[in-house]
Formats: sequence, C-alpha cells, structure tokens
Amino acid sequence: GGEGMMTAKGILASAVAAVLAFSAFAGETPVRKLVLIGGYSDWENGQIVAFAEKQEPVVLTFSAASGDEPKYCETLRRRFLKYTPNVESVTLVPNPPADELPGIRRKILAADILYFSGGATEELVKTIIHNHLGDTIRIAYRRGTVLSGFSAGSMLFVHAGFTDYPKKRYDLVEGLNIIPCFFGPHYQGRQWKAFDARLAEETDPSLPDEAWALEDGVSLFFRNEVPEVRRHL
Repeated sequence: GGEGMMTAKGILASAVAAVLAFSAFAGETPVRKLVLIGGYSDWENGQIVAFAEKQEPVVLTFSAASGDEPKYCETLRRRFLKYTPNVESVTLVPNPPADELPGIRRKILAADILYFSGGATEELVKTIIHNHLGDTIRIAYRRGTVLSGFSAGSMLFVHAGFTDYPKKRYDLVEGLNIIPCFFGPHYQGRQWKAFDARLAEETDPSLPDEAWALEDGVSLFFRNEVPEVRRHL
C-alpha cells in the first residue's frame, strides 16, 4: 500500500492489563513494547534501542532462525553495539544442554531488549519451543522488555506469520501469539502478496481478526498492544 502496510480487519486497540507481582516497576504497570519489522535495515536497530527508553540498555540478539552461524551472530551483535555497549549474542543452535537453560532464562528476564533475526521461521519456532523459552519471553514482555525482530524474527511474536520456508512454500506458521494477529513481511514481492489469499482461507471466528503486512523498511512499534507505523524513508 501507499504507506507500506495493510490492515486486514482493523486496528488492534485493546490492551491486556497484566501487573506482575514481581515487576521491577514498583507501584507501576510496565509498558509492554514490541516491534515487528517487514525486512531488515540498520535504521530499525537505533529505533529499537531508543524505544527501550533506558540509558545503555542490555540487548540480547538471537540468530537461531539463521542457524546461529558464528559470523552472522557477531555481525548482528556489532550492529547493536553502535547504539549501546551492552550487547550479547545468545546461541540456541544446536540446542543447549538442559543445565544451561536456567542461565539463558535469567539473561532473558534481565535484558531490556530481545532481538530475533530473520531466516527459517519454522526452525526458529521449533527451537524456542524445544528449549521451553516461550513463557520466559512472554514474562519478559509483560515486565517491559522490548521484543523485536525482522521477518522470521517478527513472526515468532504473532499468532501466525506468512513464511517461504521450507523450499519457497508460502504458507502460515504459528508463533507465540503475544500479539494476536496475522503477519506478512516483505509485502512488496509478488509471492509475499499471496498472504492476502492465504488469509481468506482462515474463516473460523475464533481466529484473530487482525492482520498486518509490511514492506521492507516499514515497522510496527506496539506500545501496550497499540501499533504505531514507522517507515524508513
């Protein structure tokens, strides 16, 4: 579309009131923040760091969707070092030993920003589920940690995202449903615009009635589940 995004059935407007007893914000409800990115550009990294609204926030980067290839993990980490000195790459491929998972969970809950790269959506979701990190990510979100990612990394957070994995098979894959919507990245491509037709098949009234499709360079910044569209011009 002209603004690089599409709403299929309306704008998500209701906020979930979740005040956790162990919140670090005594007497206050943490602001829930989440960023969906259509396709990678470095511009969003600075926006995400600013969105945390903290001095030198702690960022954890995850590249499981790209197989945690060491060179790419370090590249992603260095991209955030431009904006804050507190950046760590967390590797989940191959699956870490069970006795390492408590430490990974503690890191997630202590971070200000979690950032997930693009790649193979199904592999990312399987990795998060296999390592029992879904609930930890949900708790971090409710505590005020910024959840963010591009392409496959964004699909992790929604009800279902439109993926080309495996082998260019364009279809929906289920995420963690933190934002109960459908999501389609890279919306400028012909194959990716098949998202519209695939959504038309989802007619069960119990499914989310909200969907977003984003071109590369367009992002959604959710604050308490209310979205703001930002475009990199």
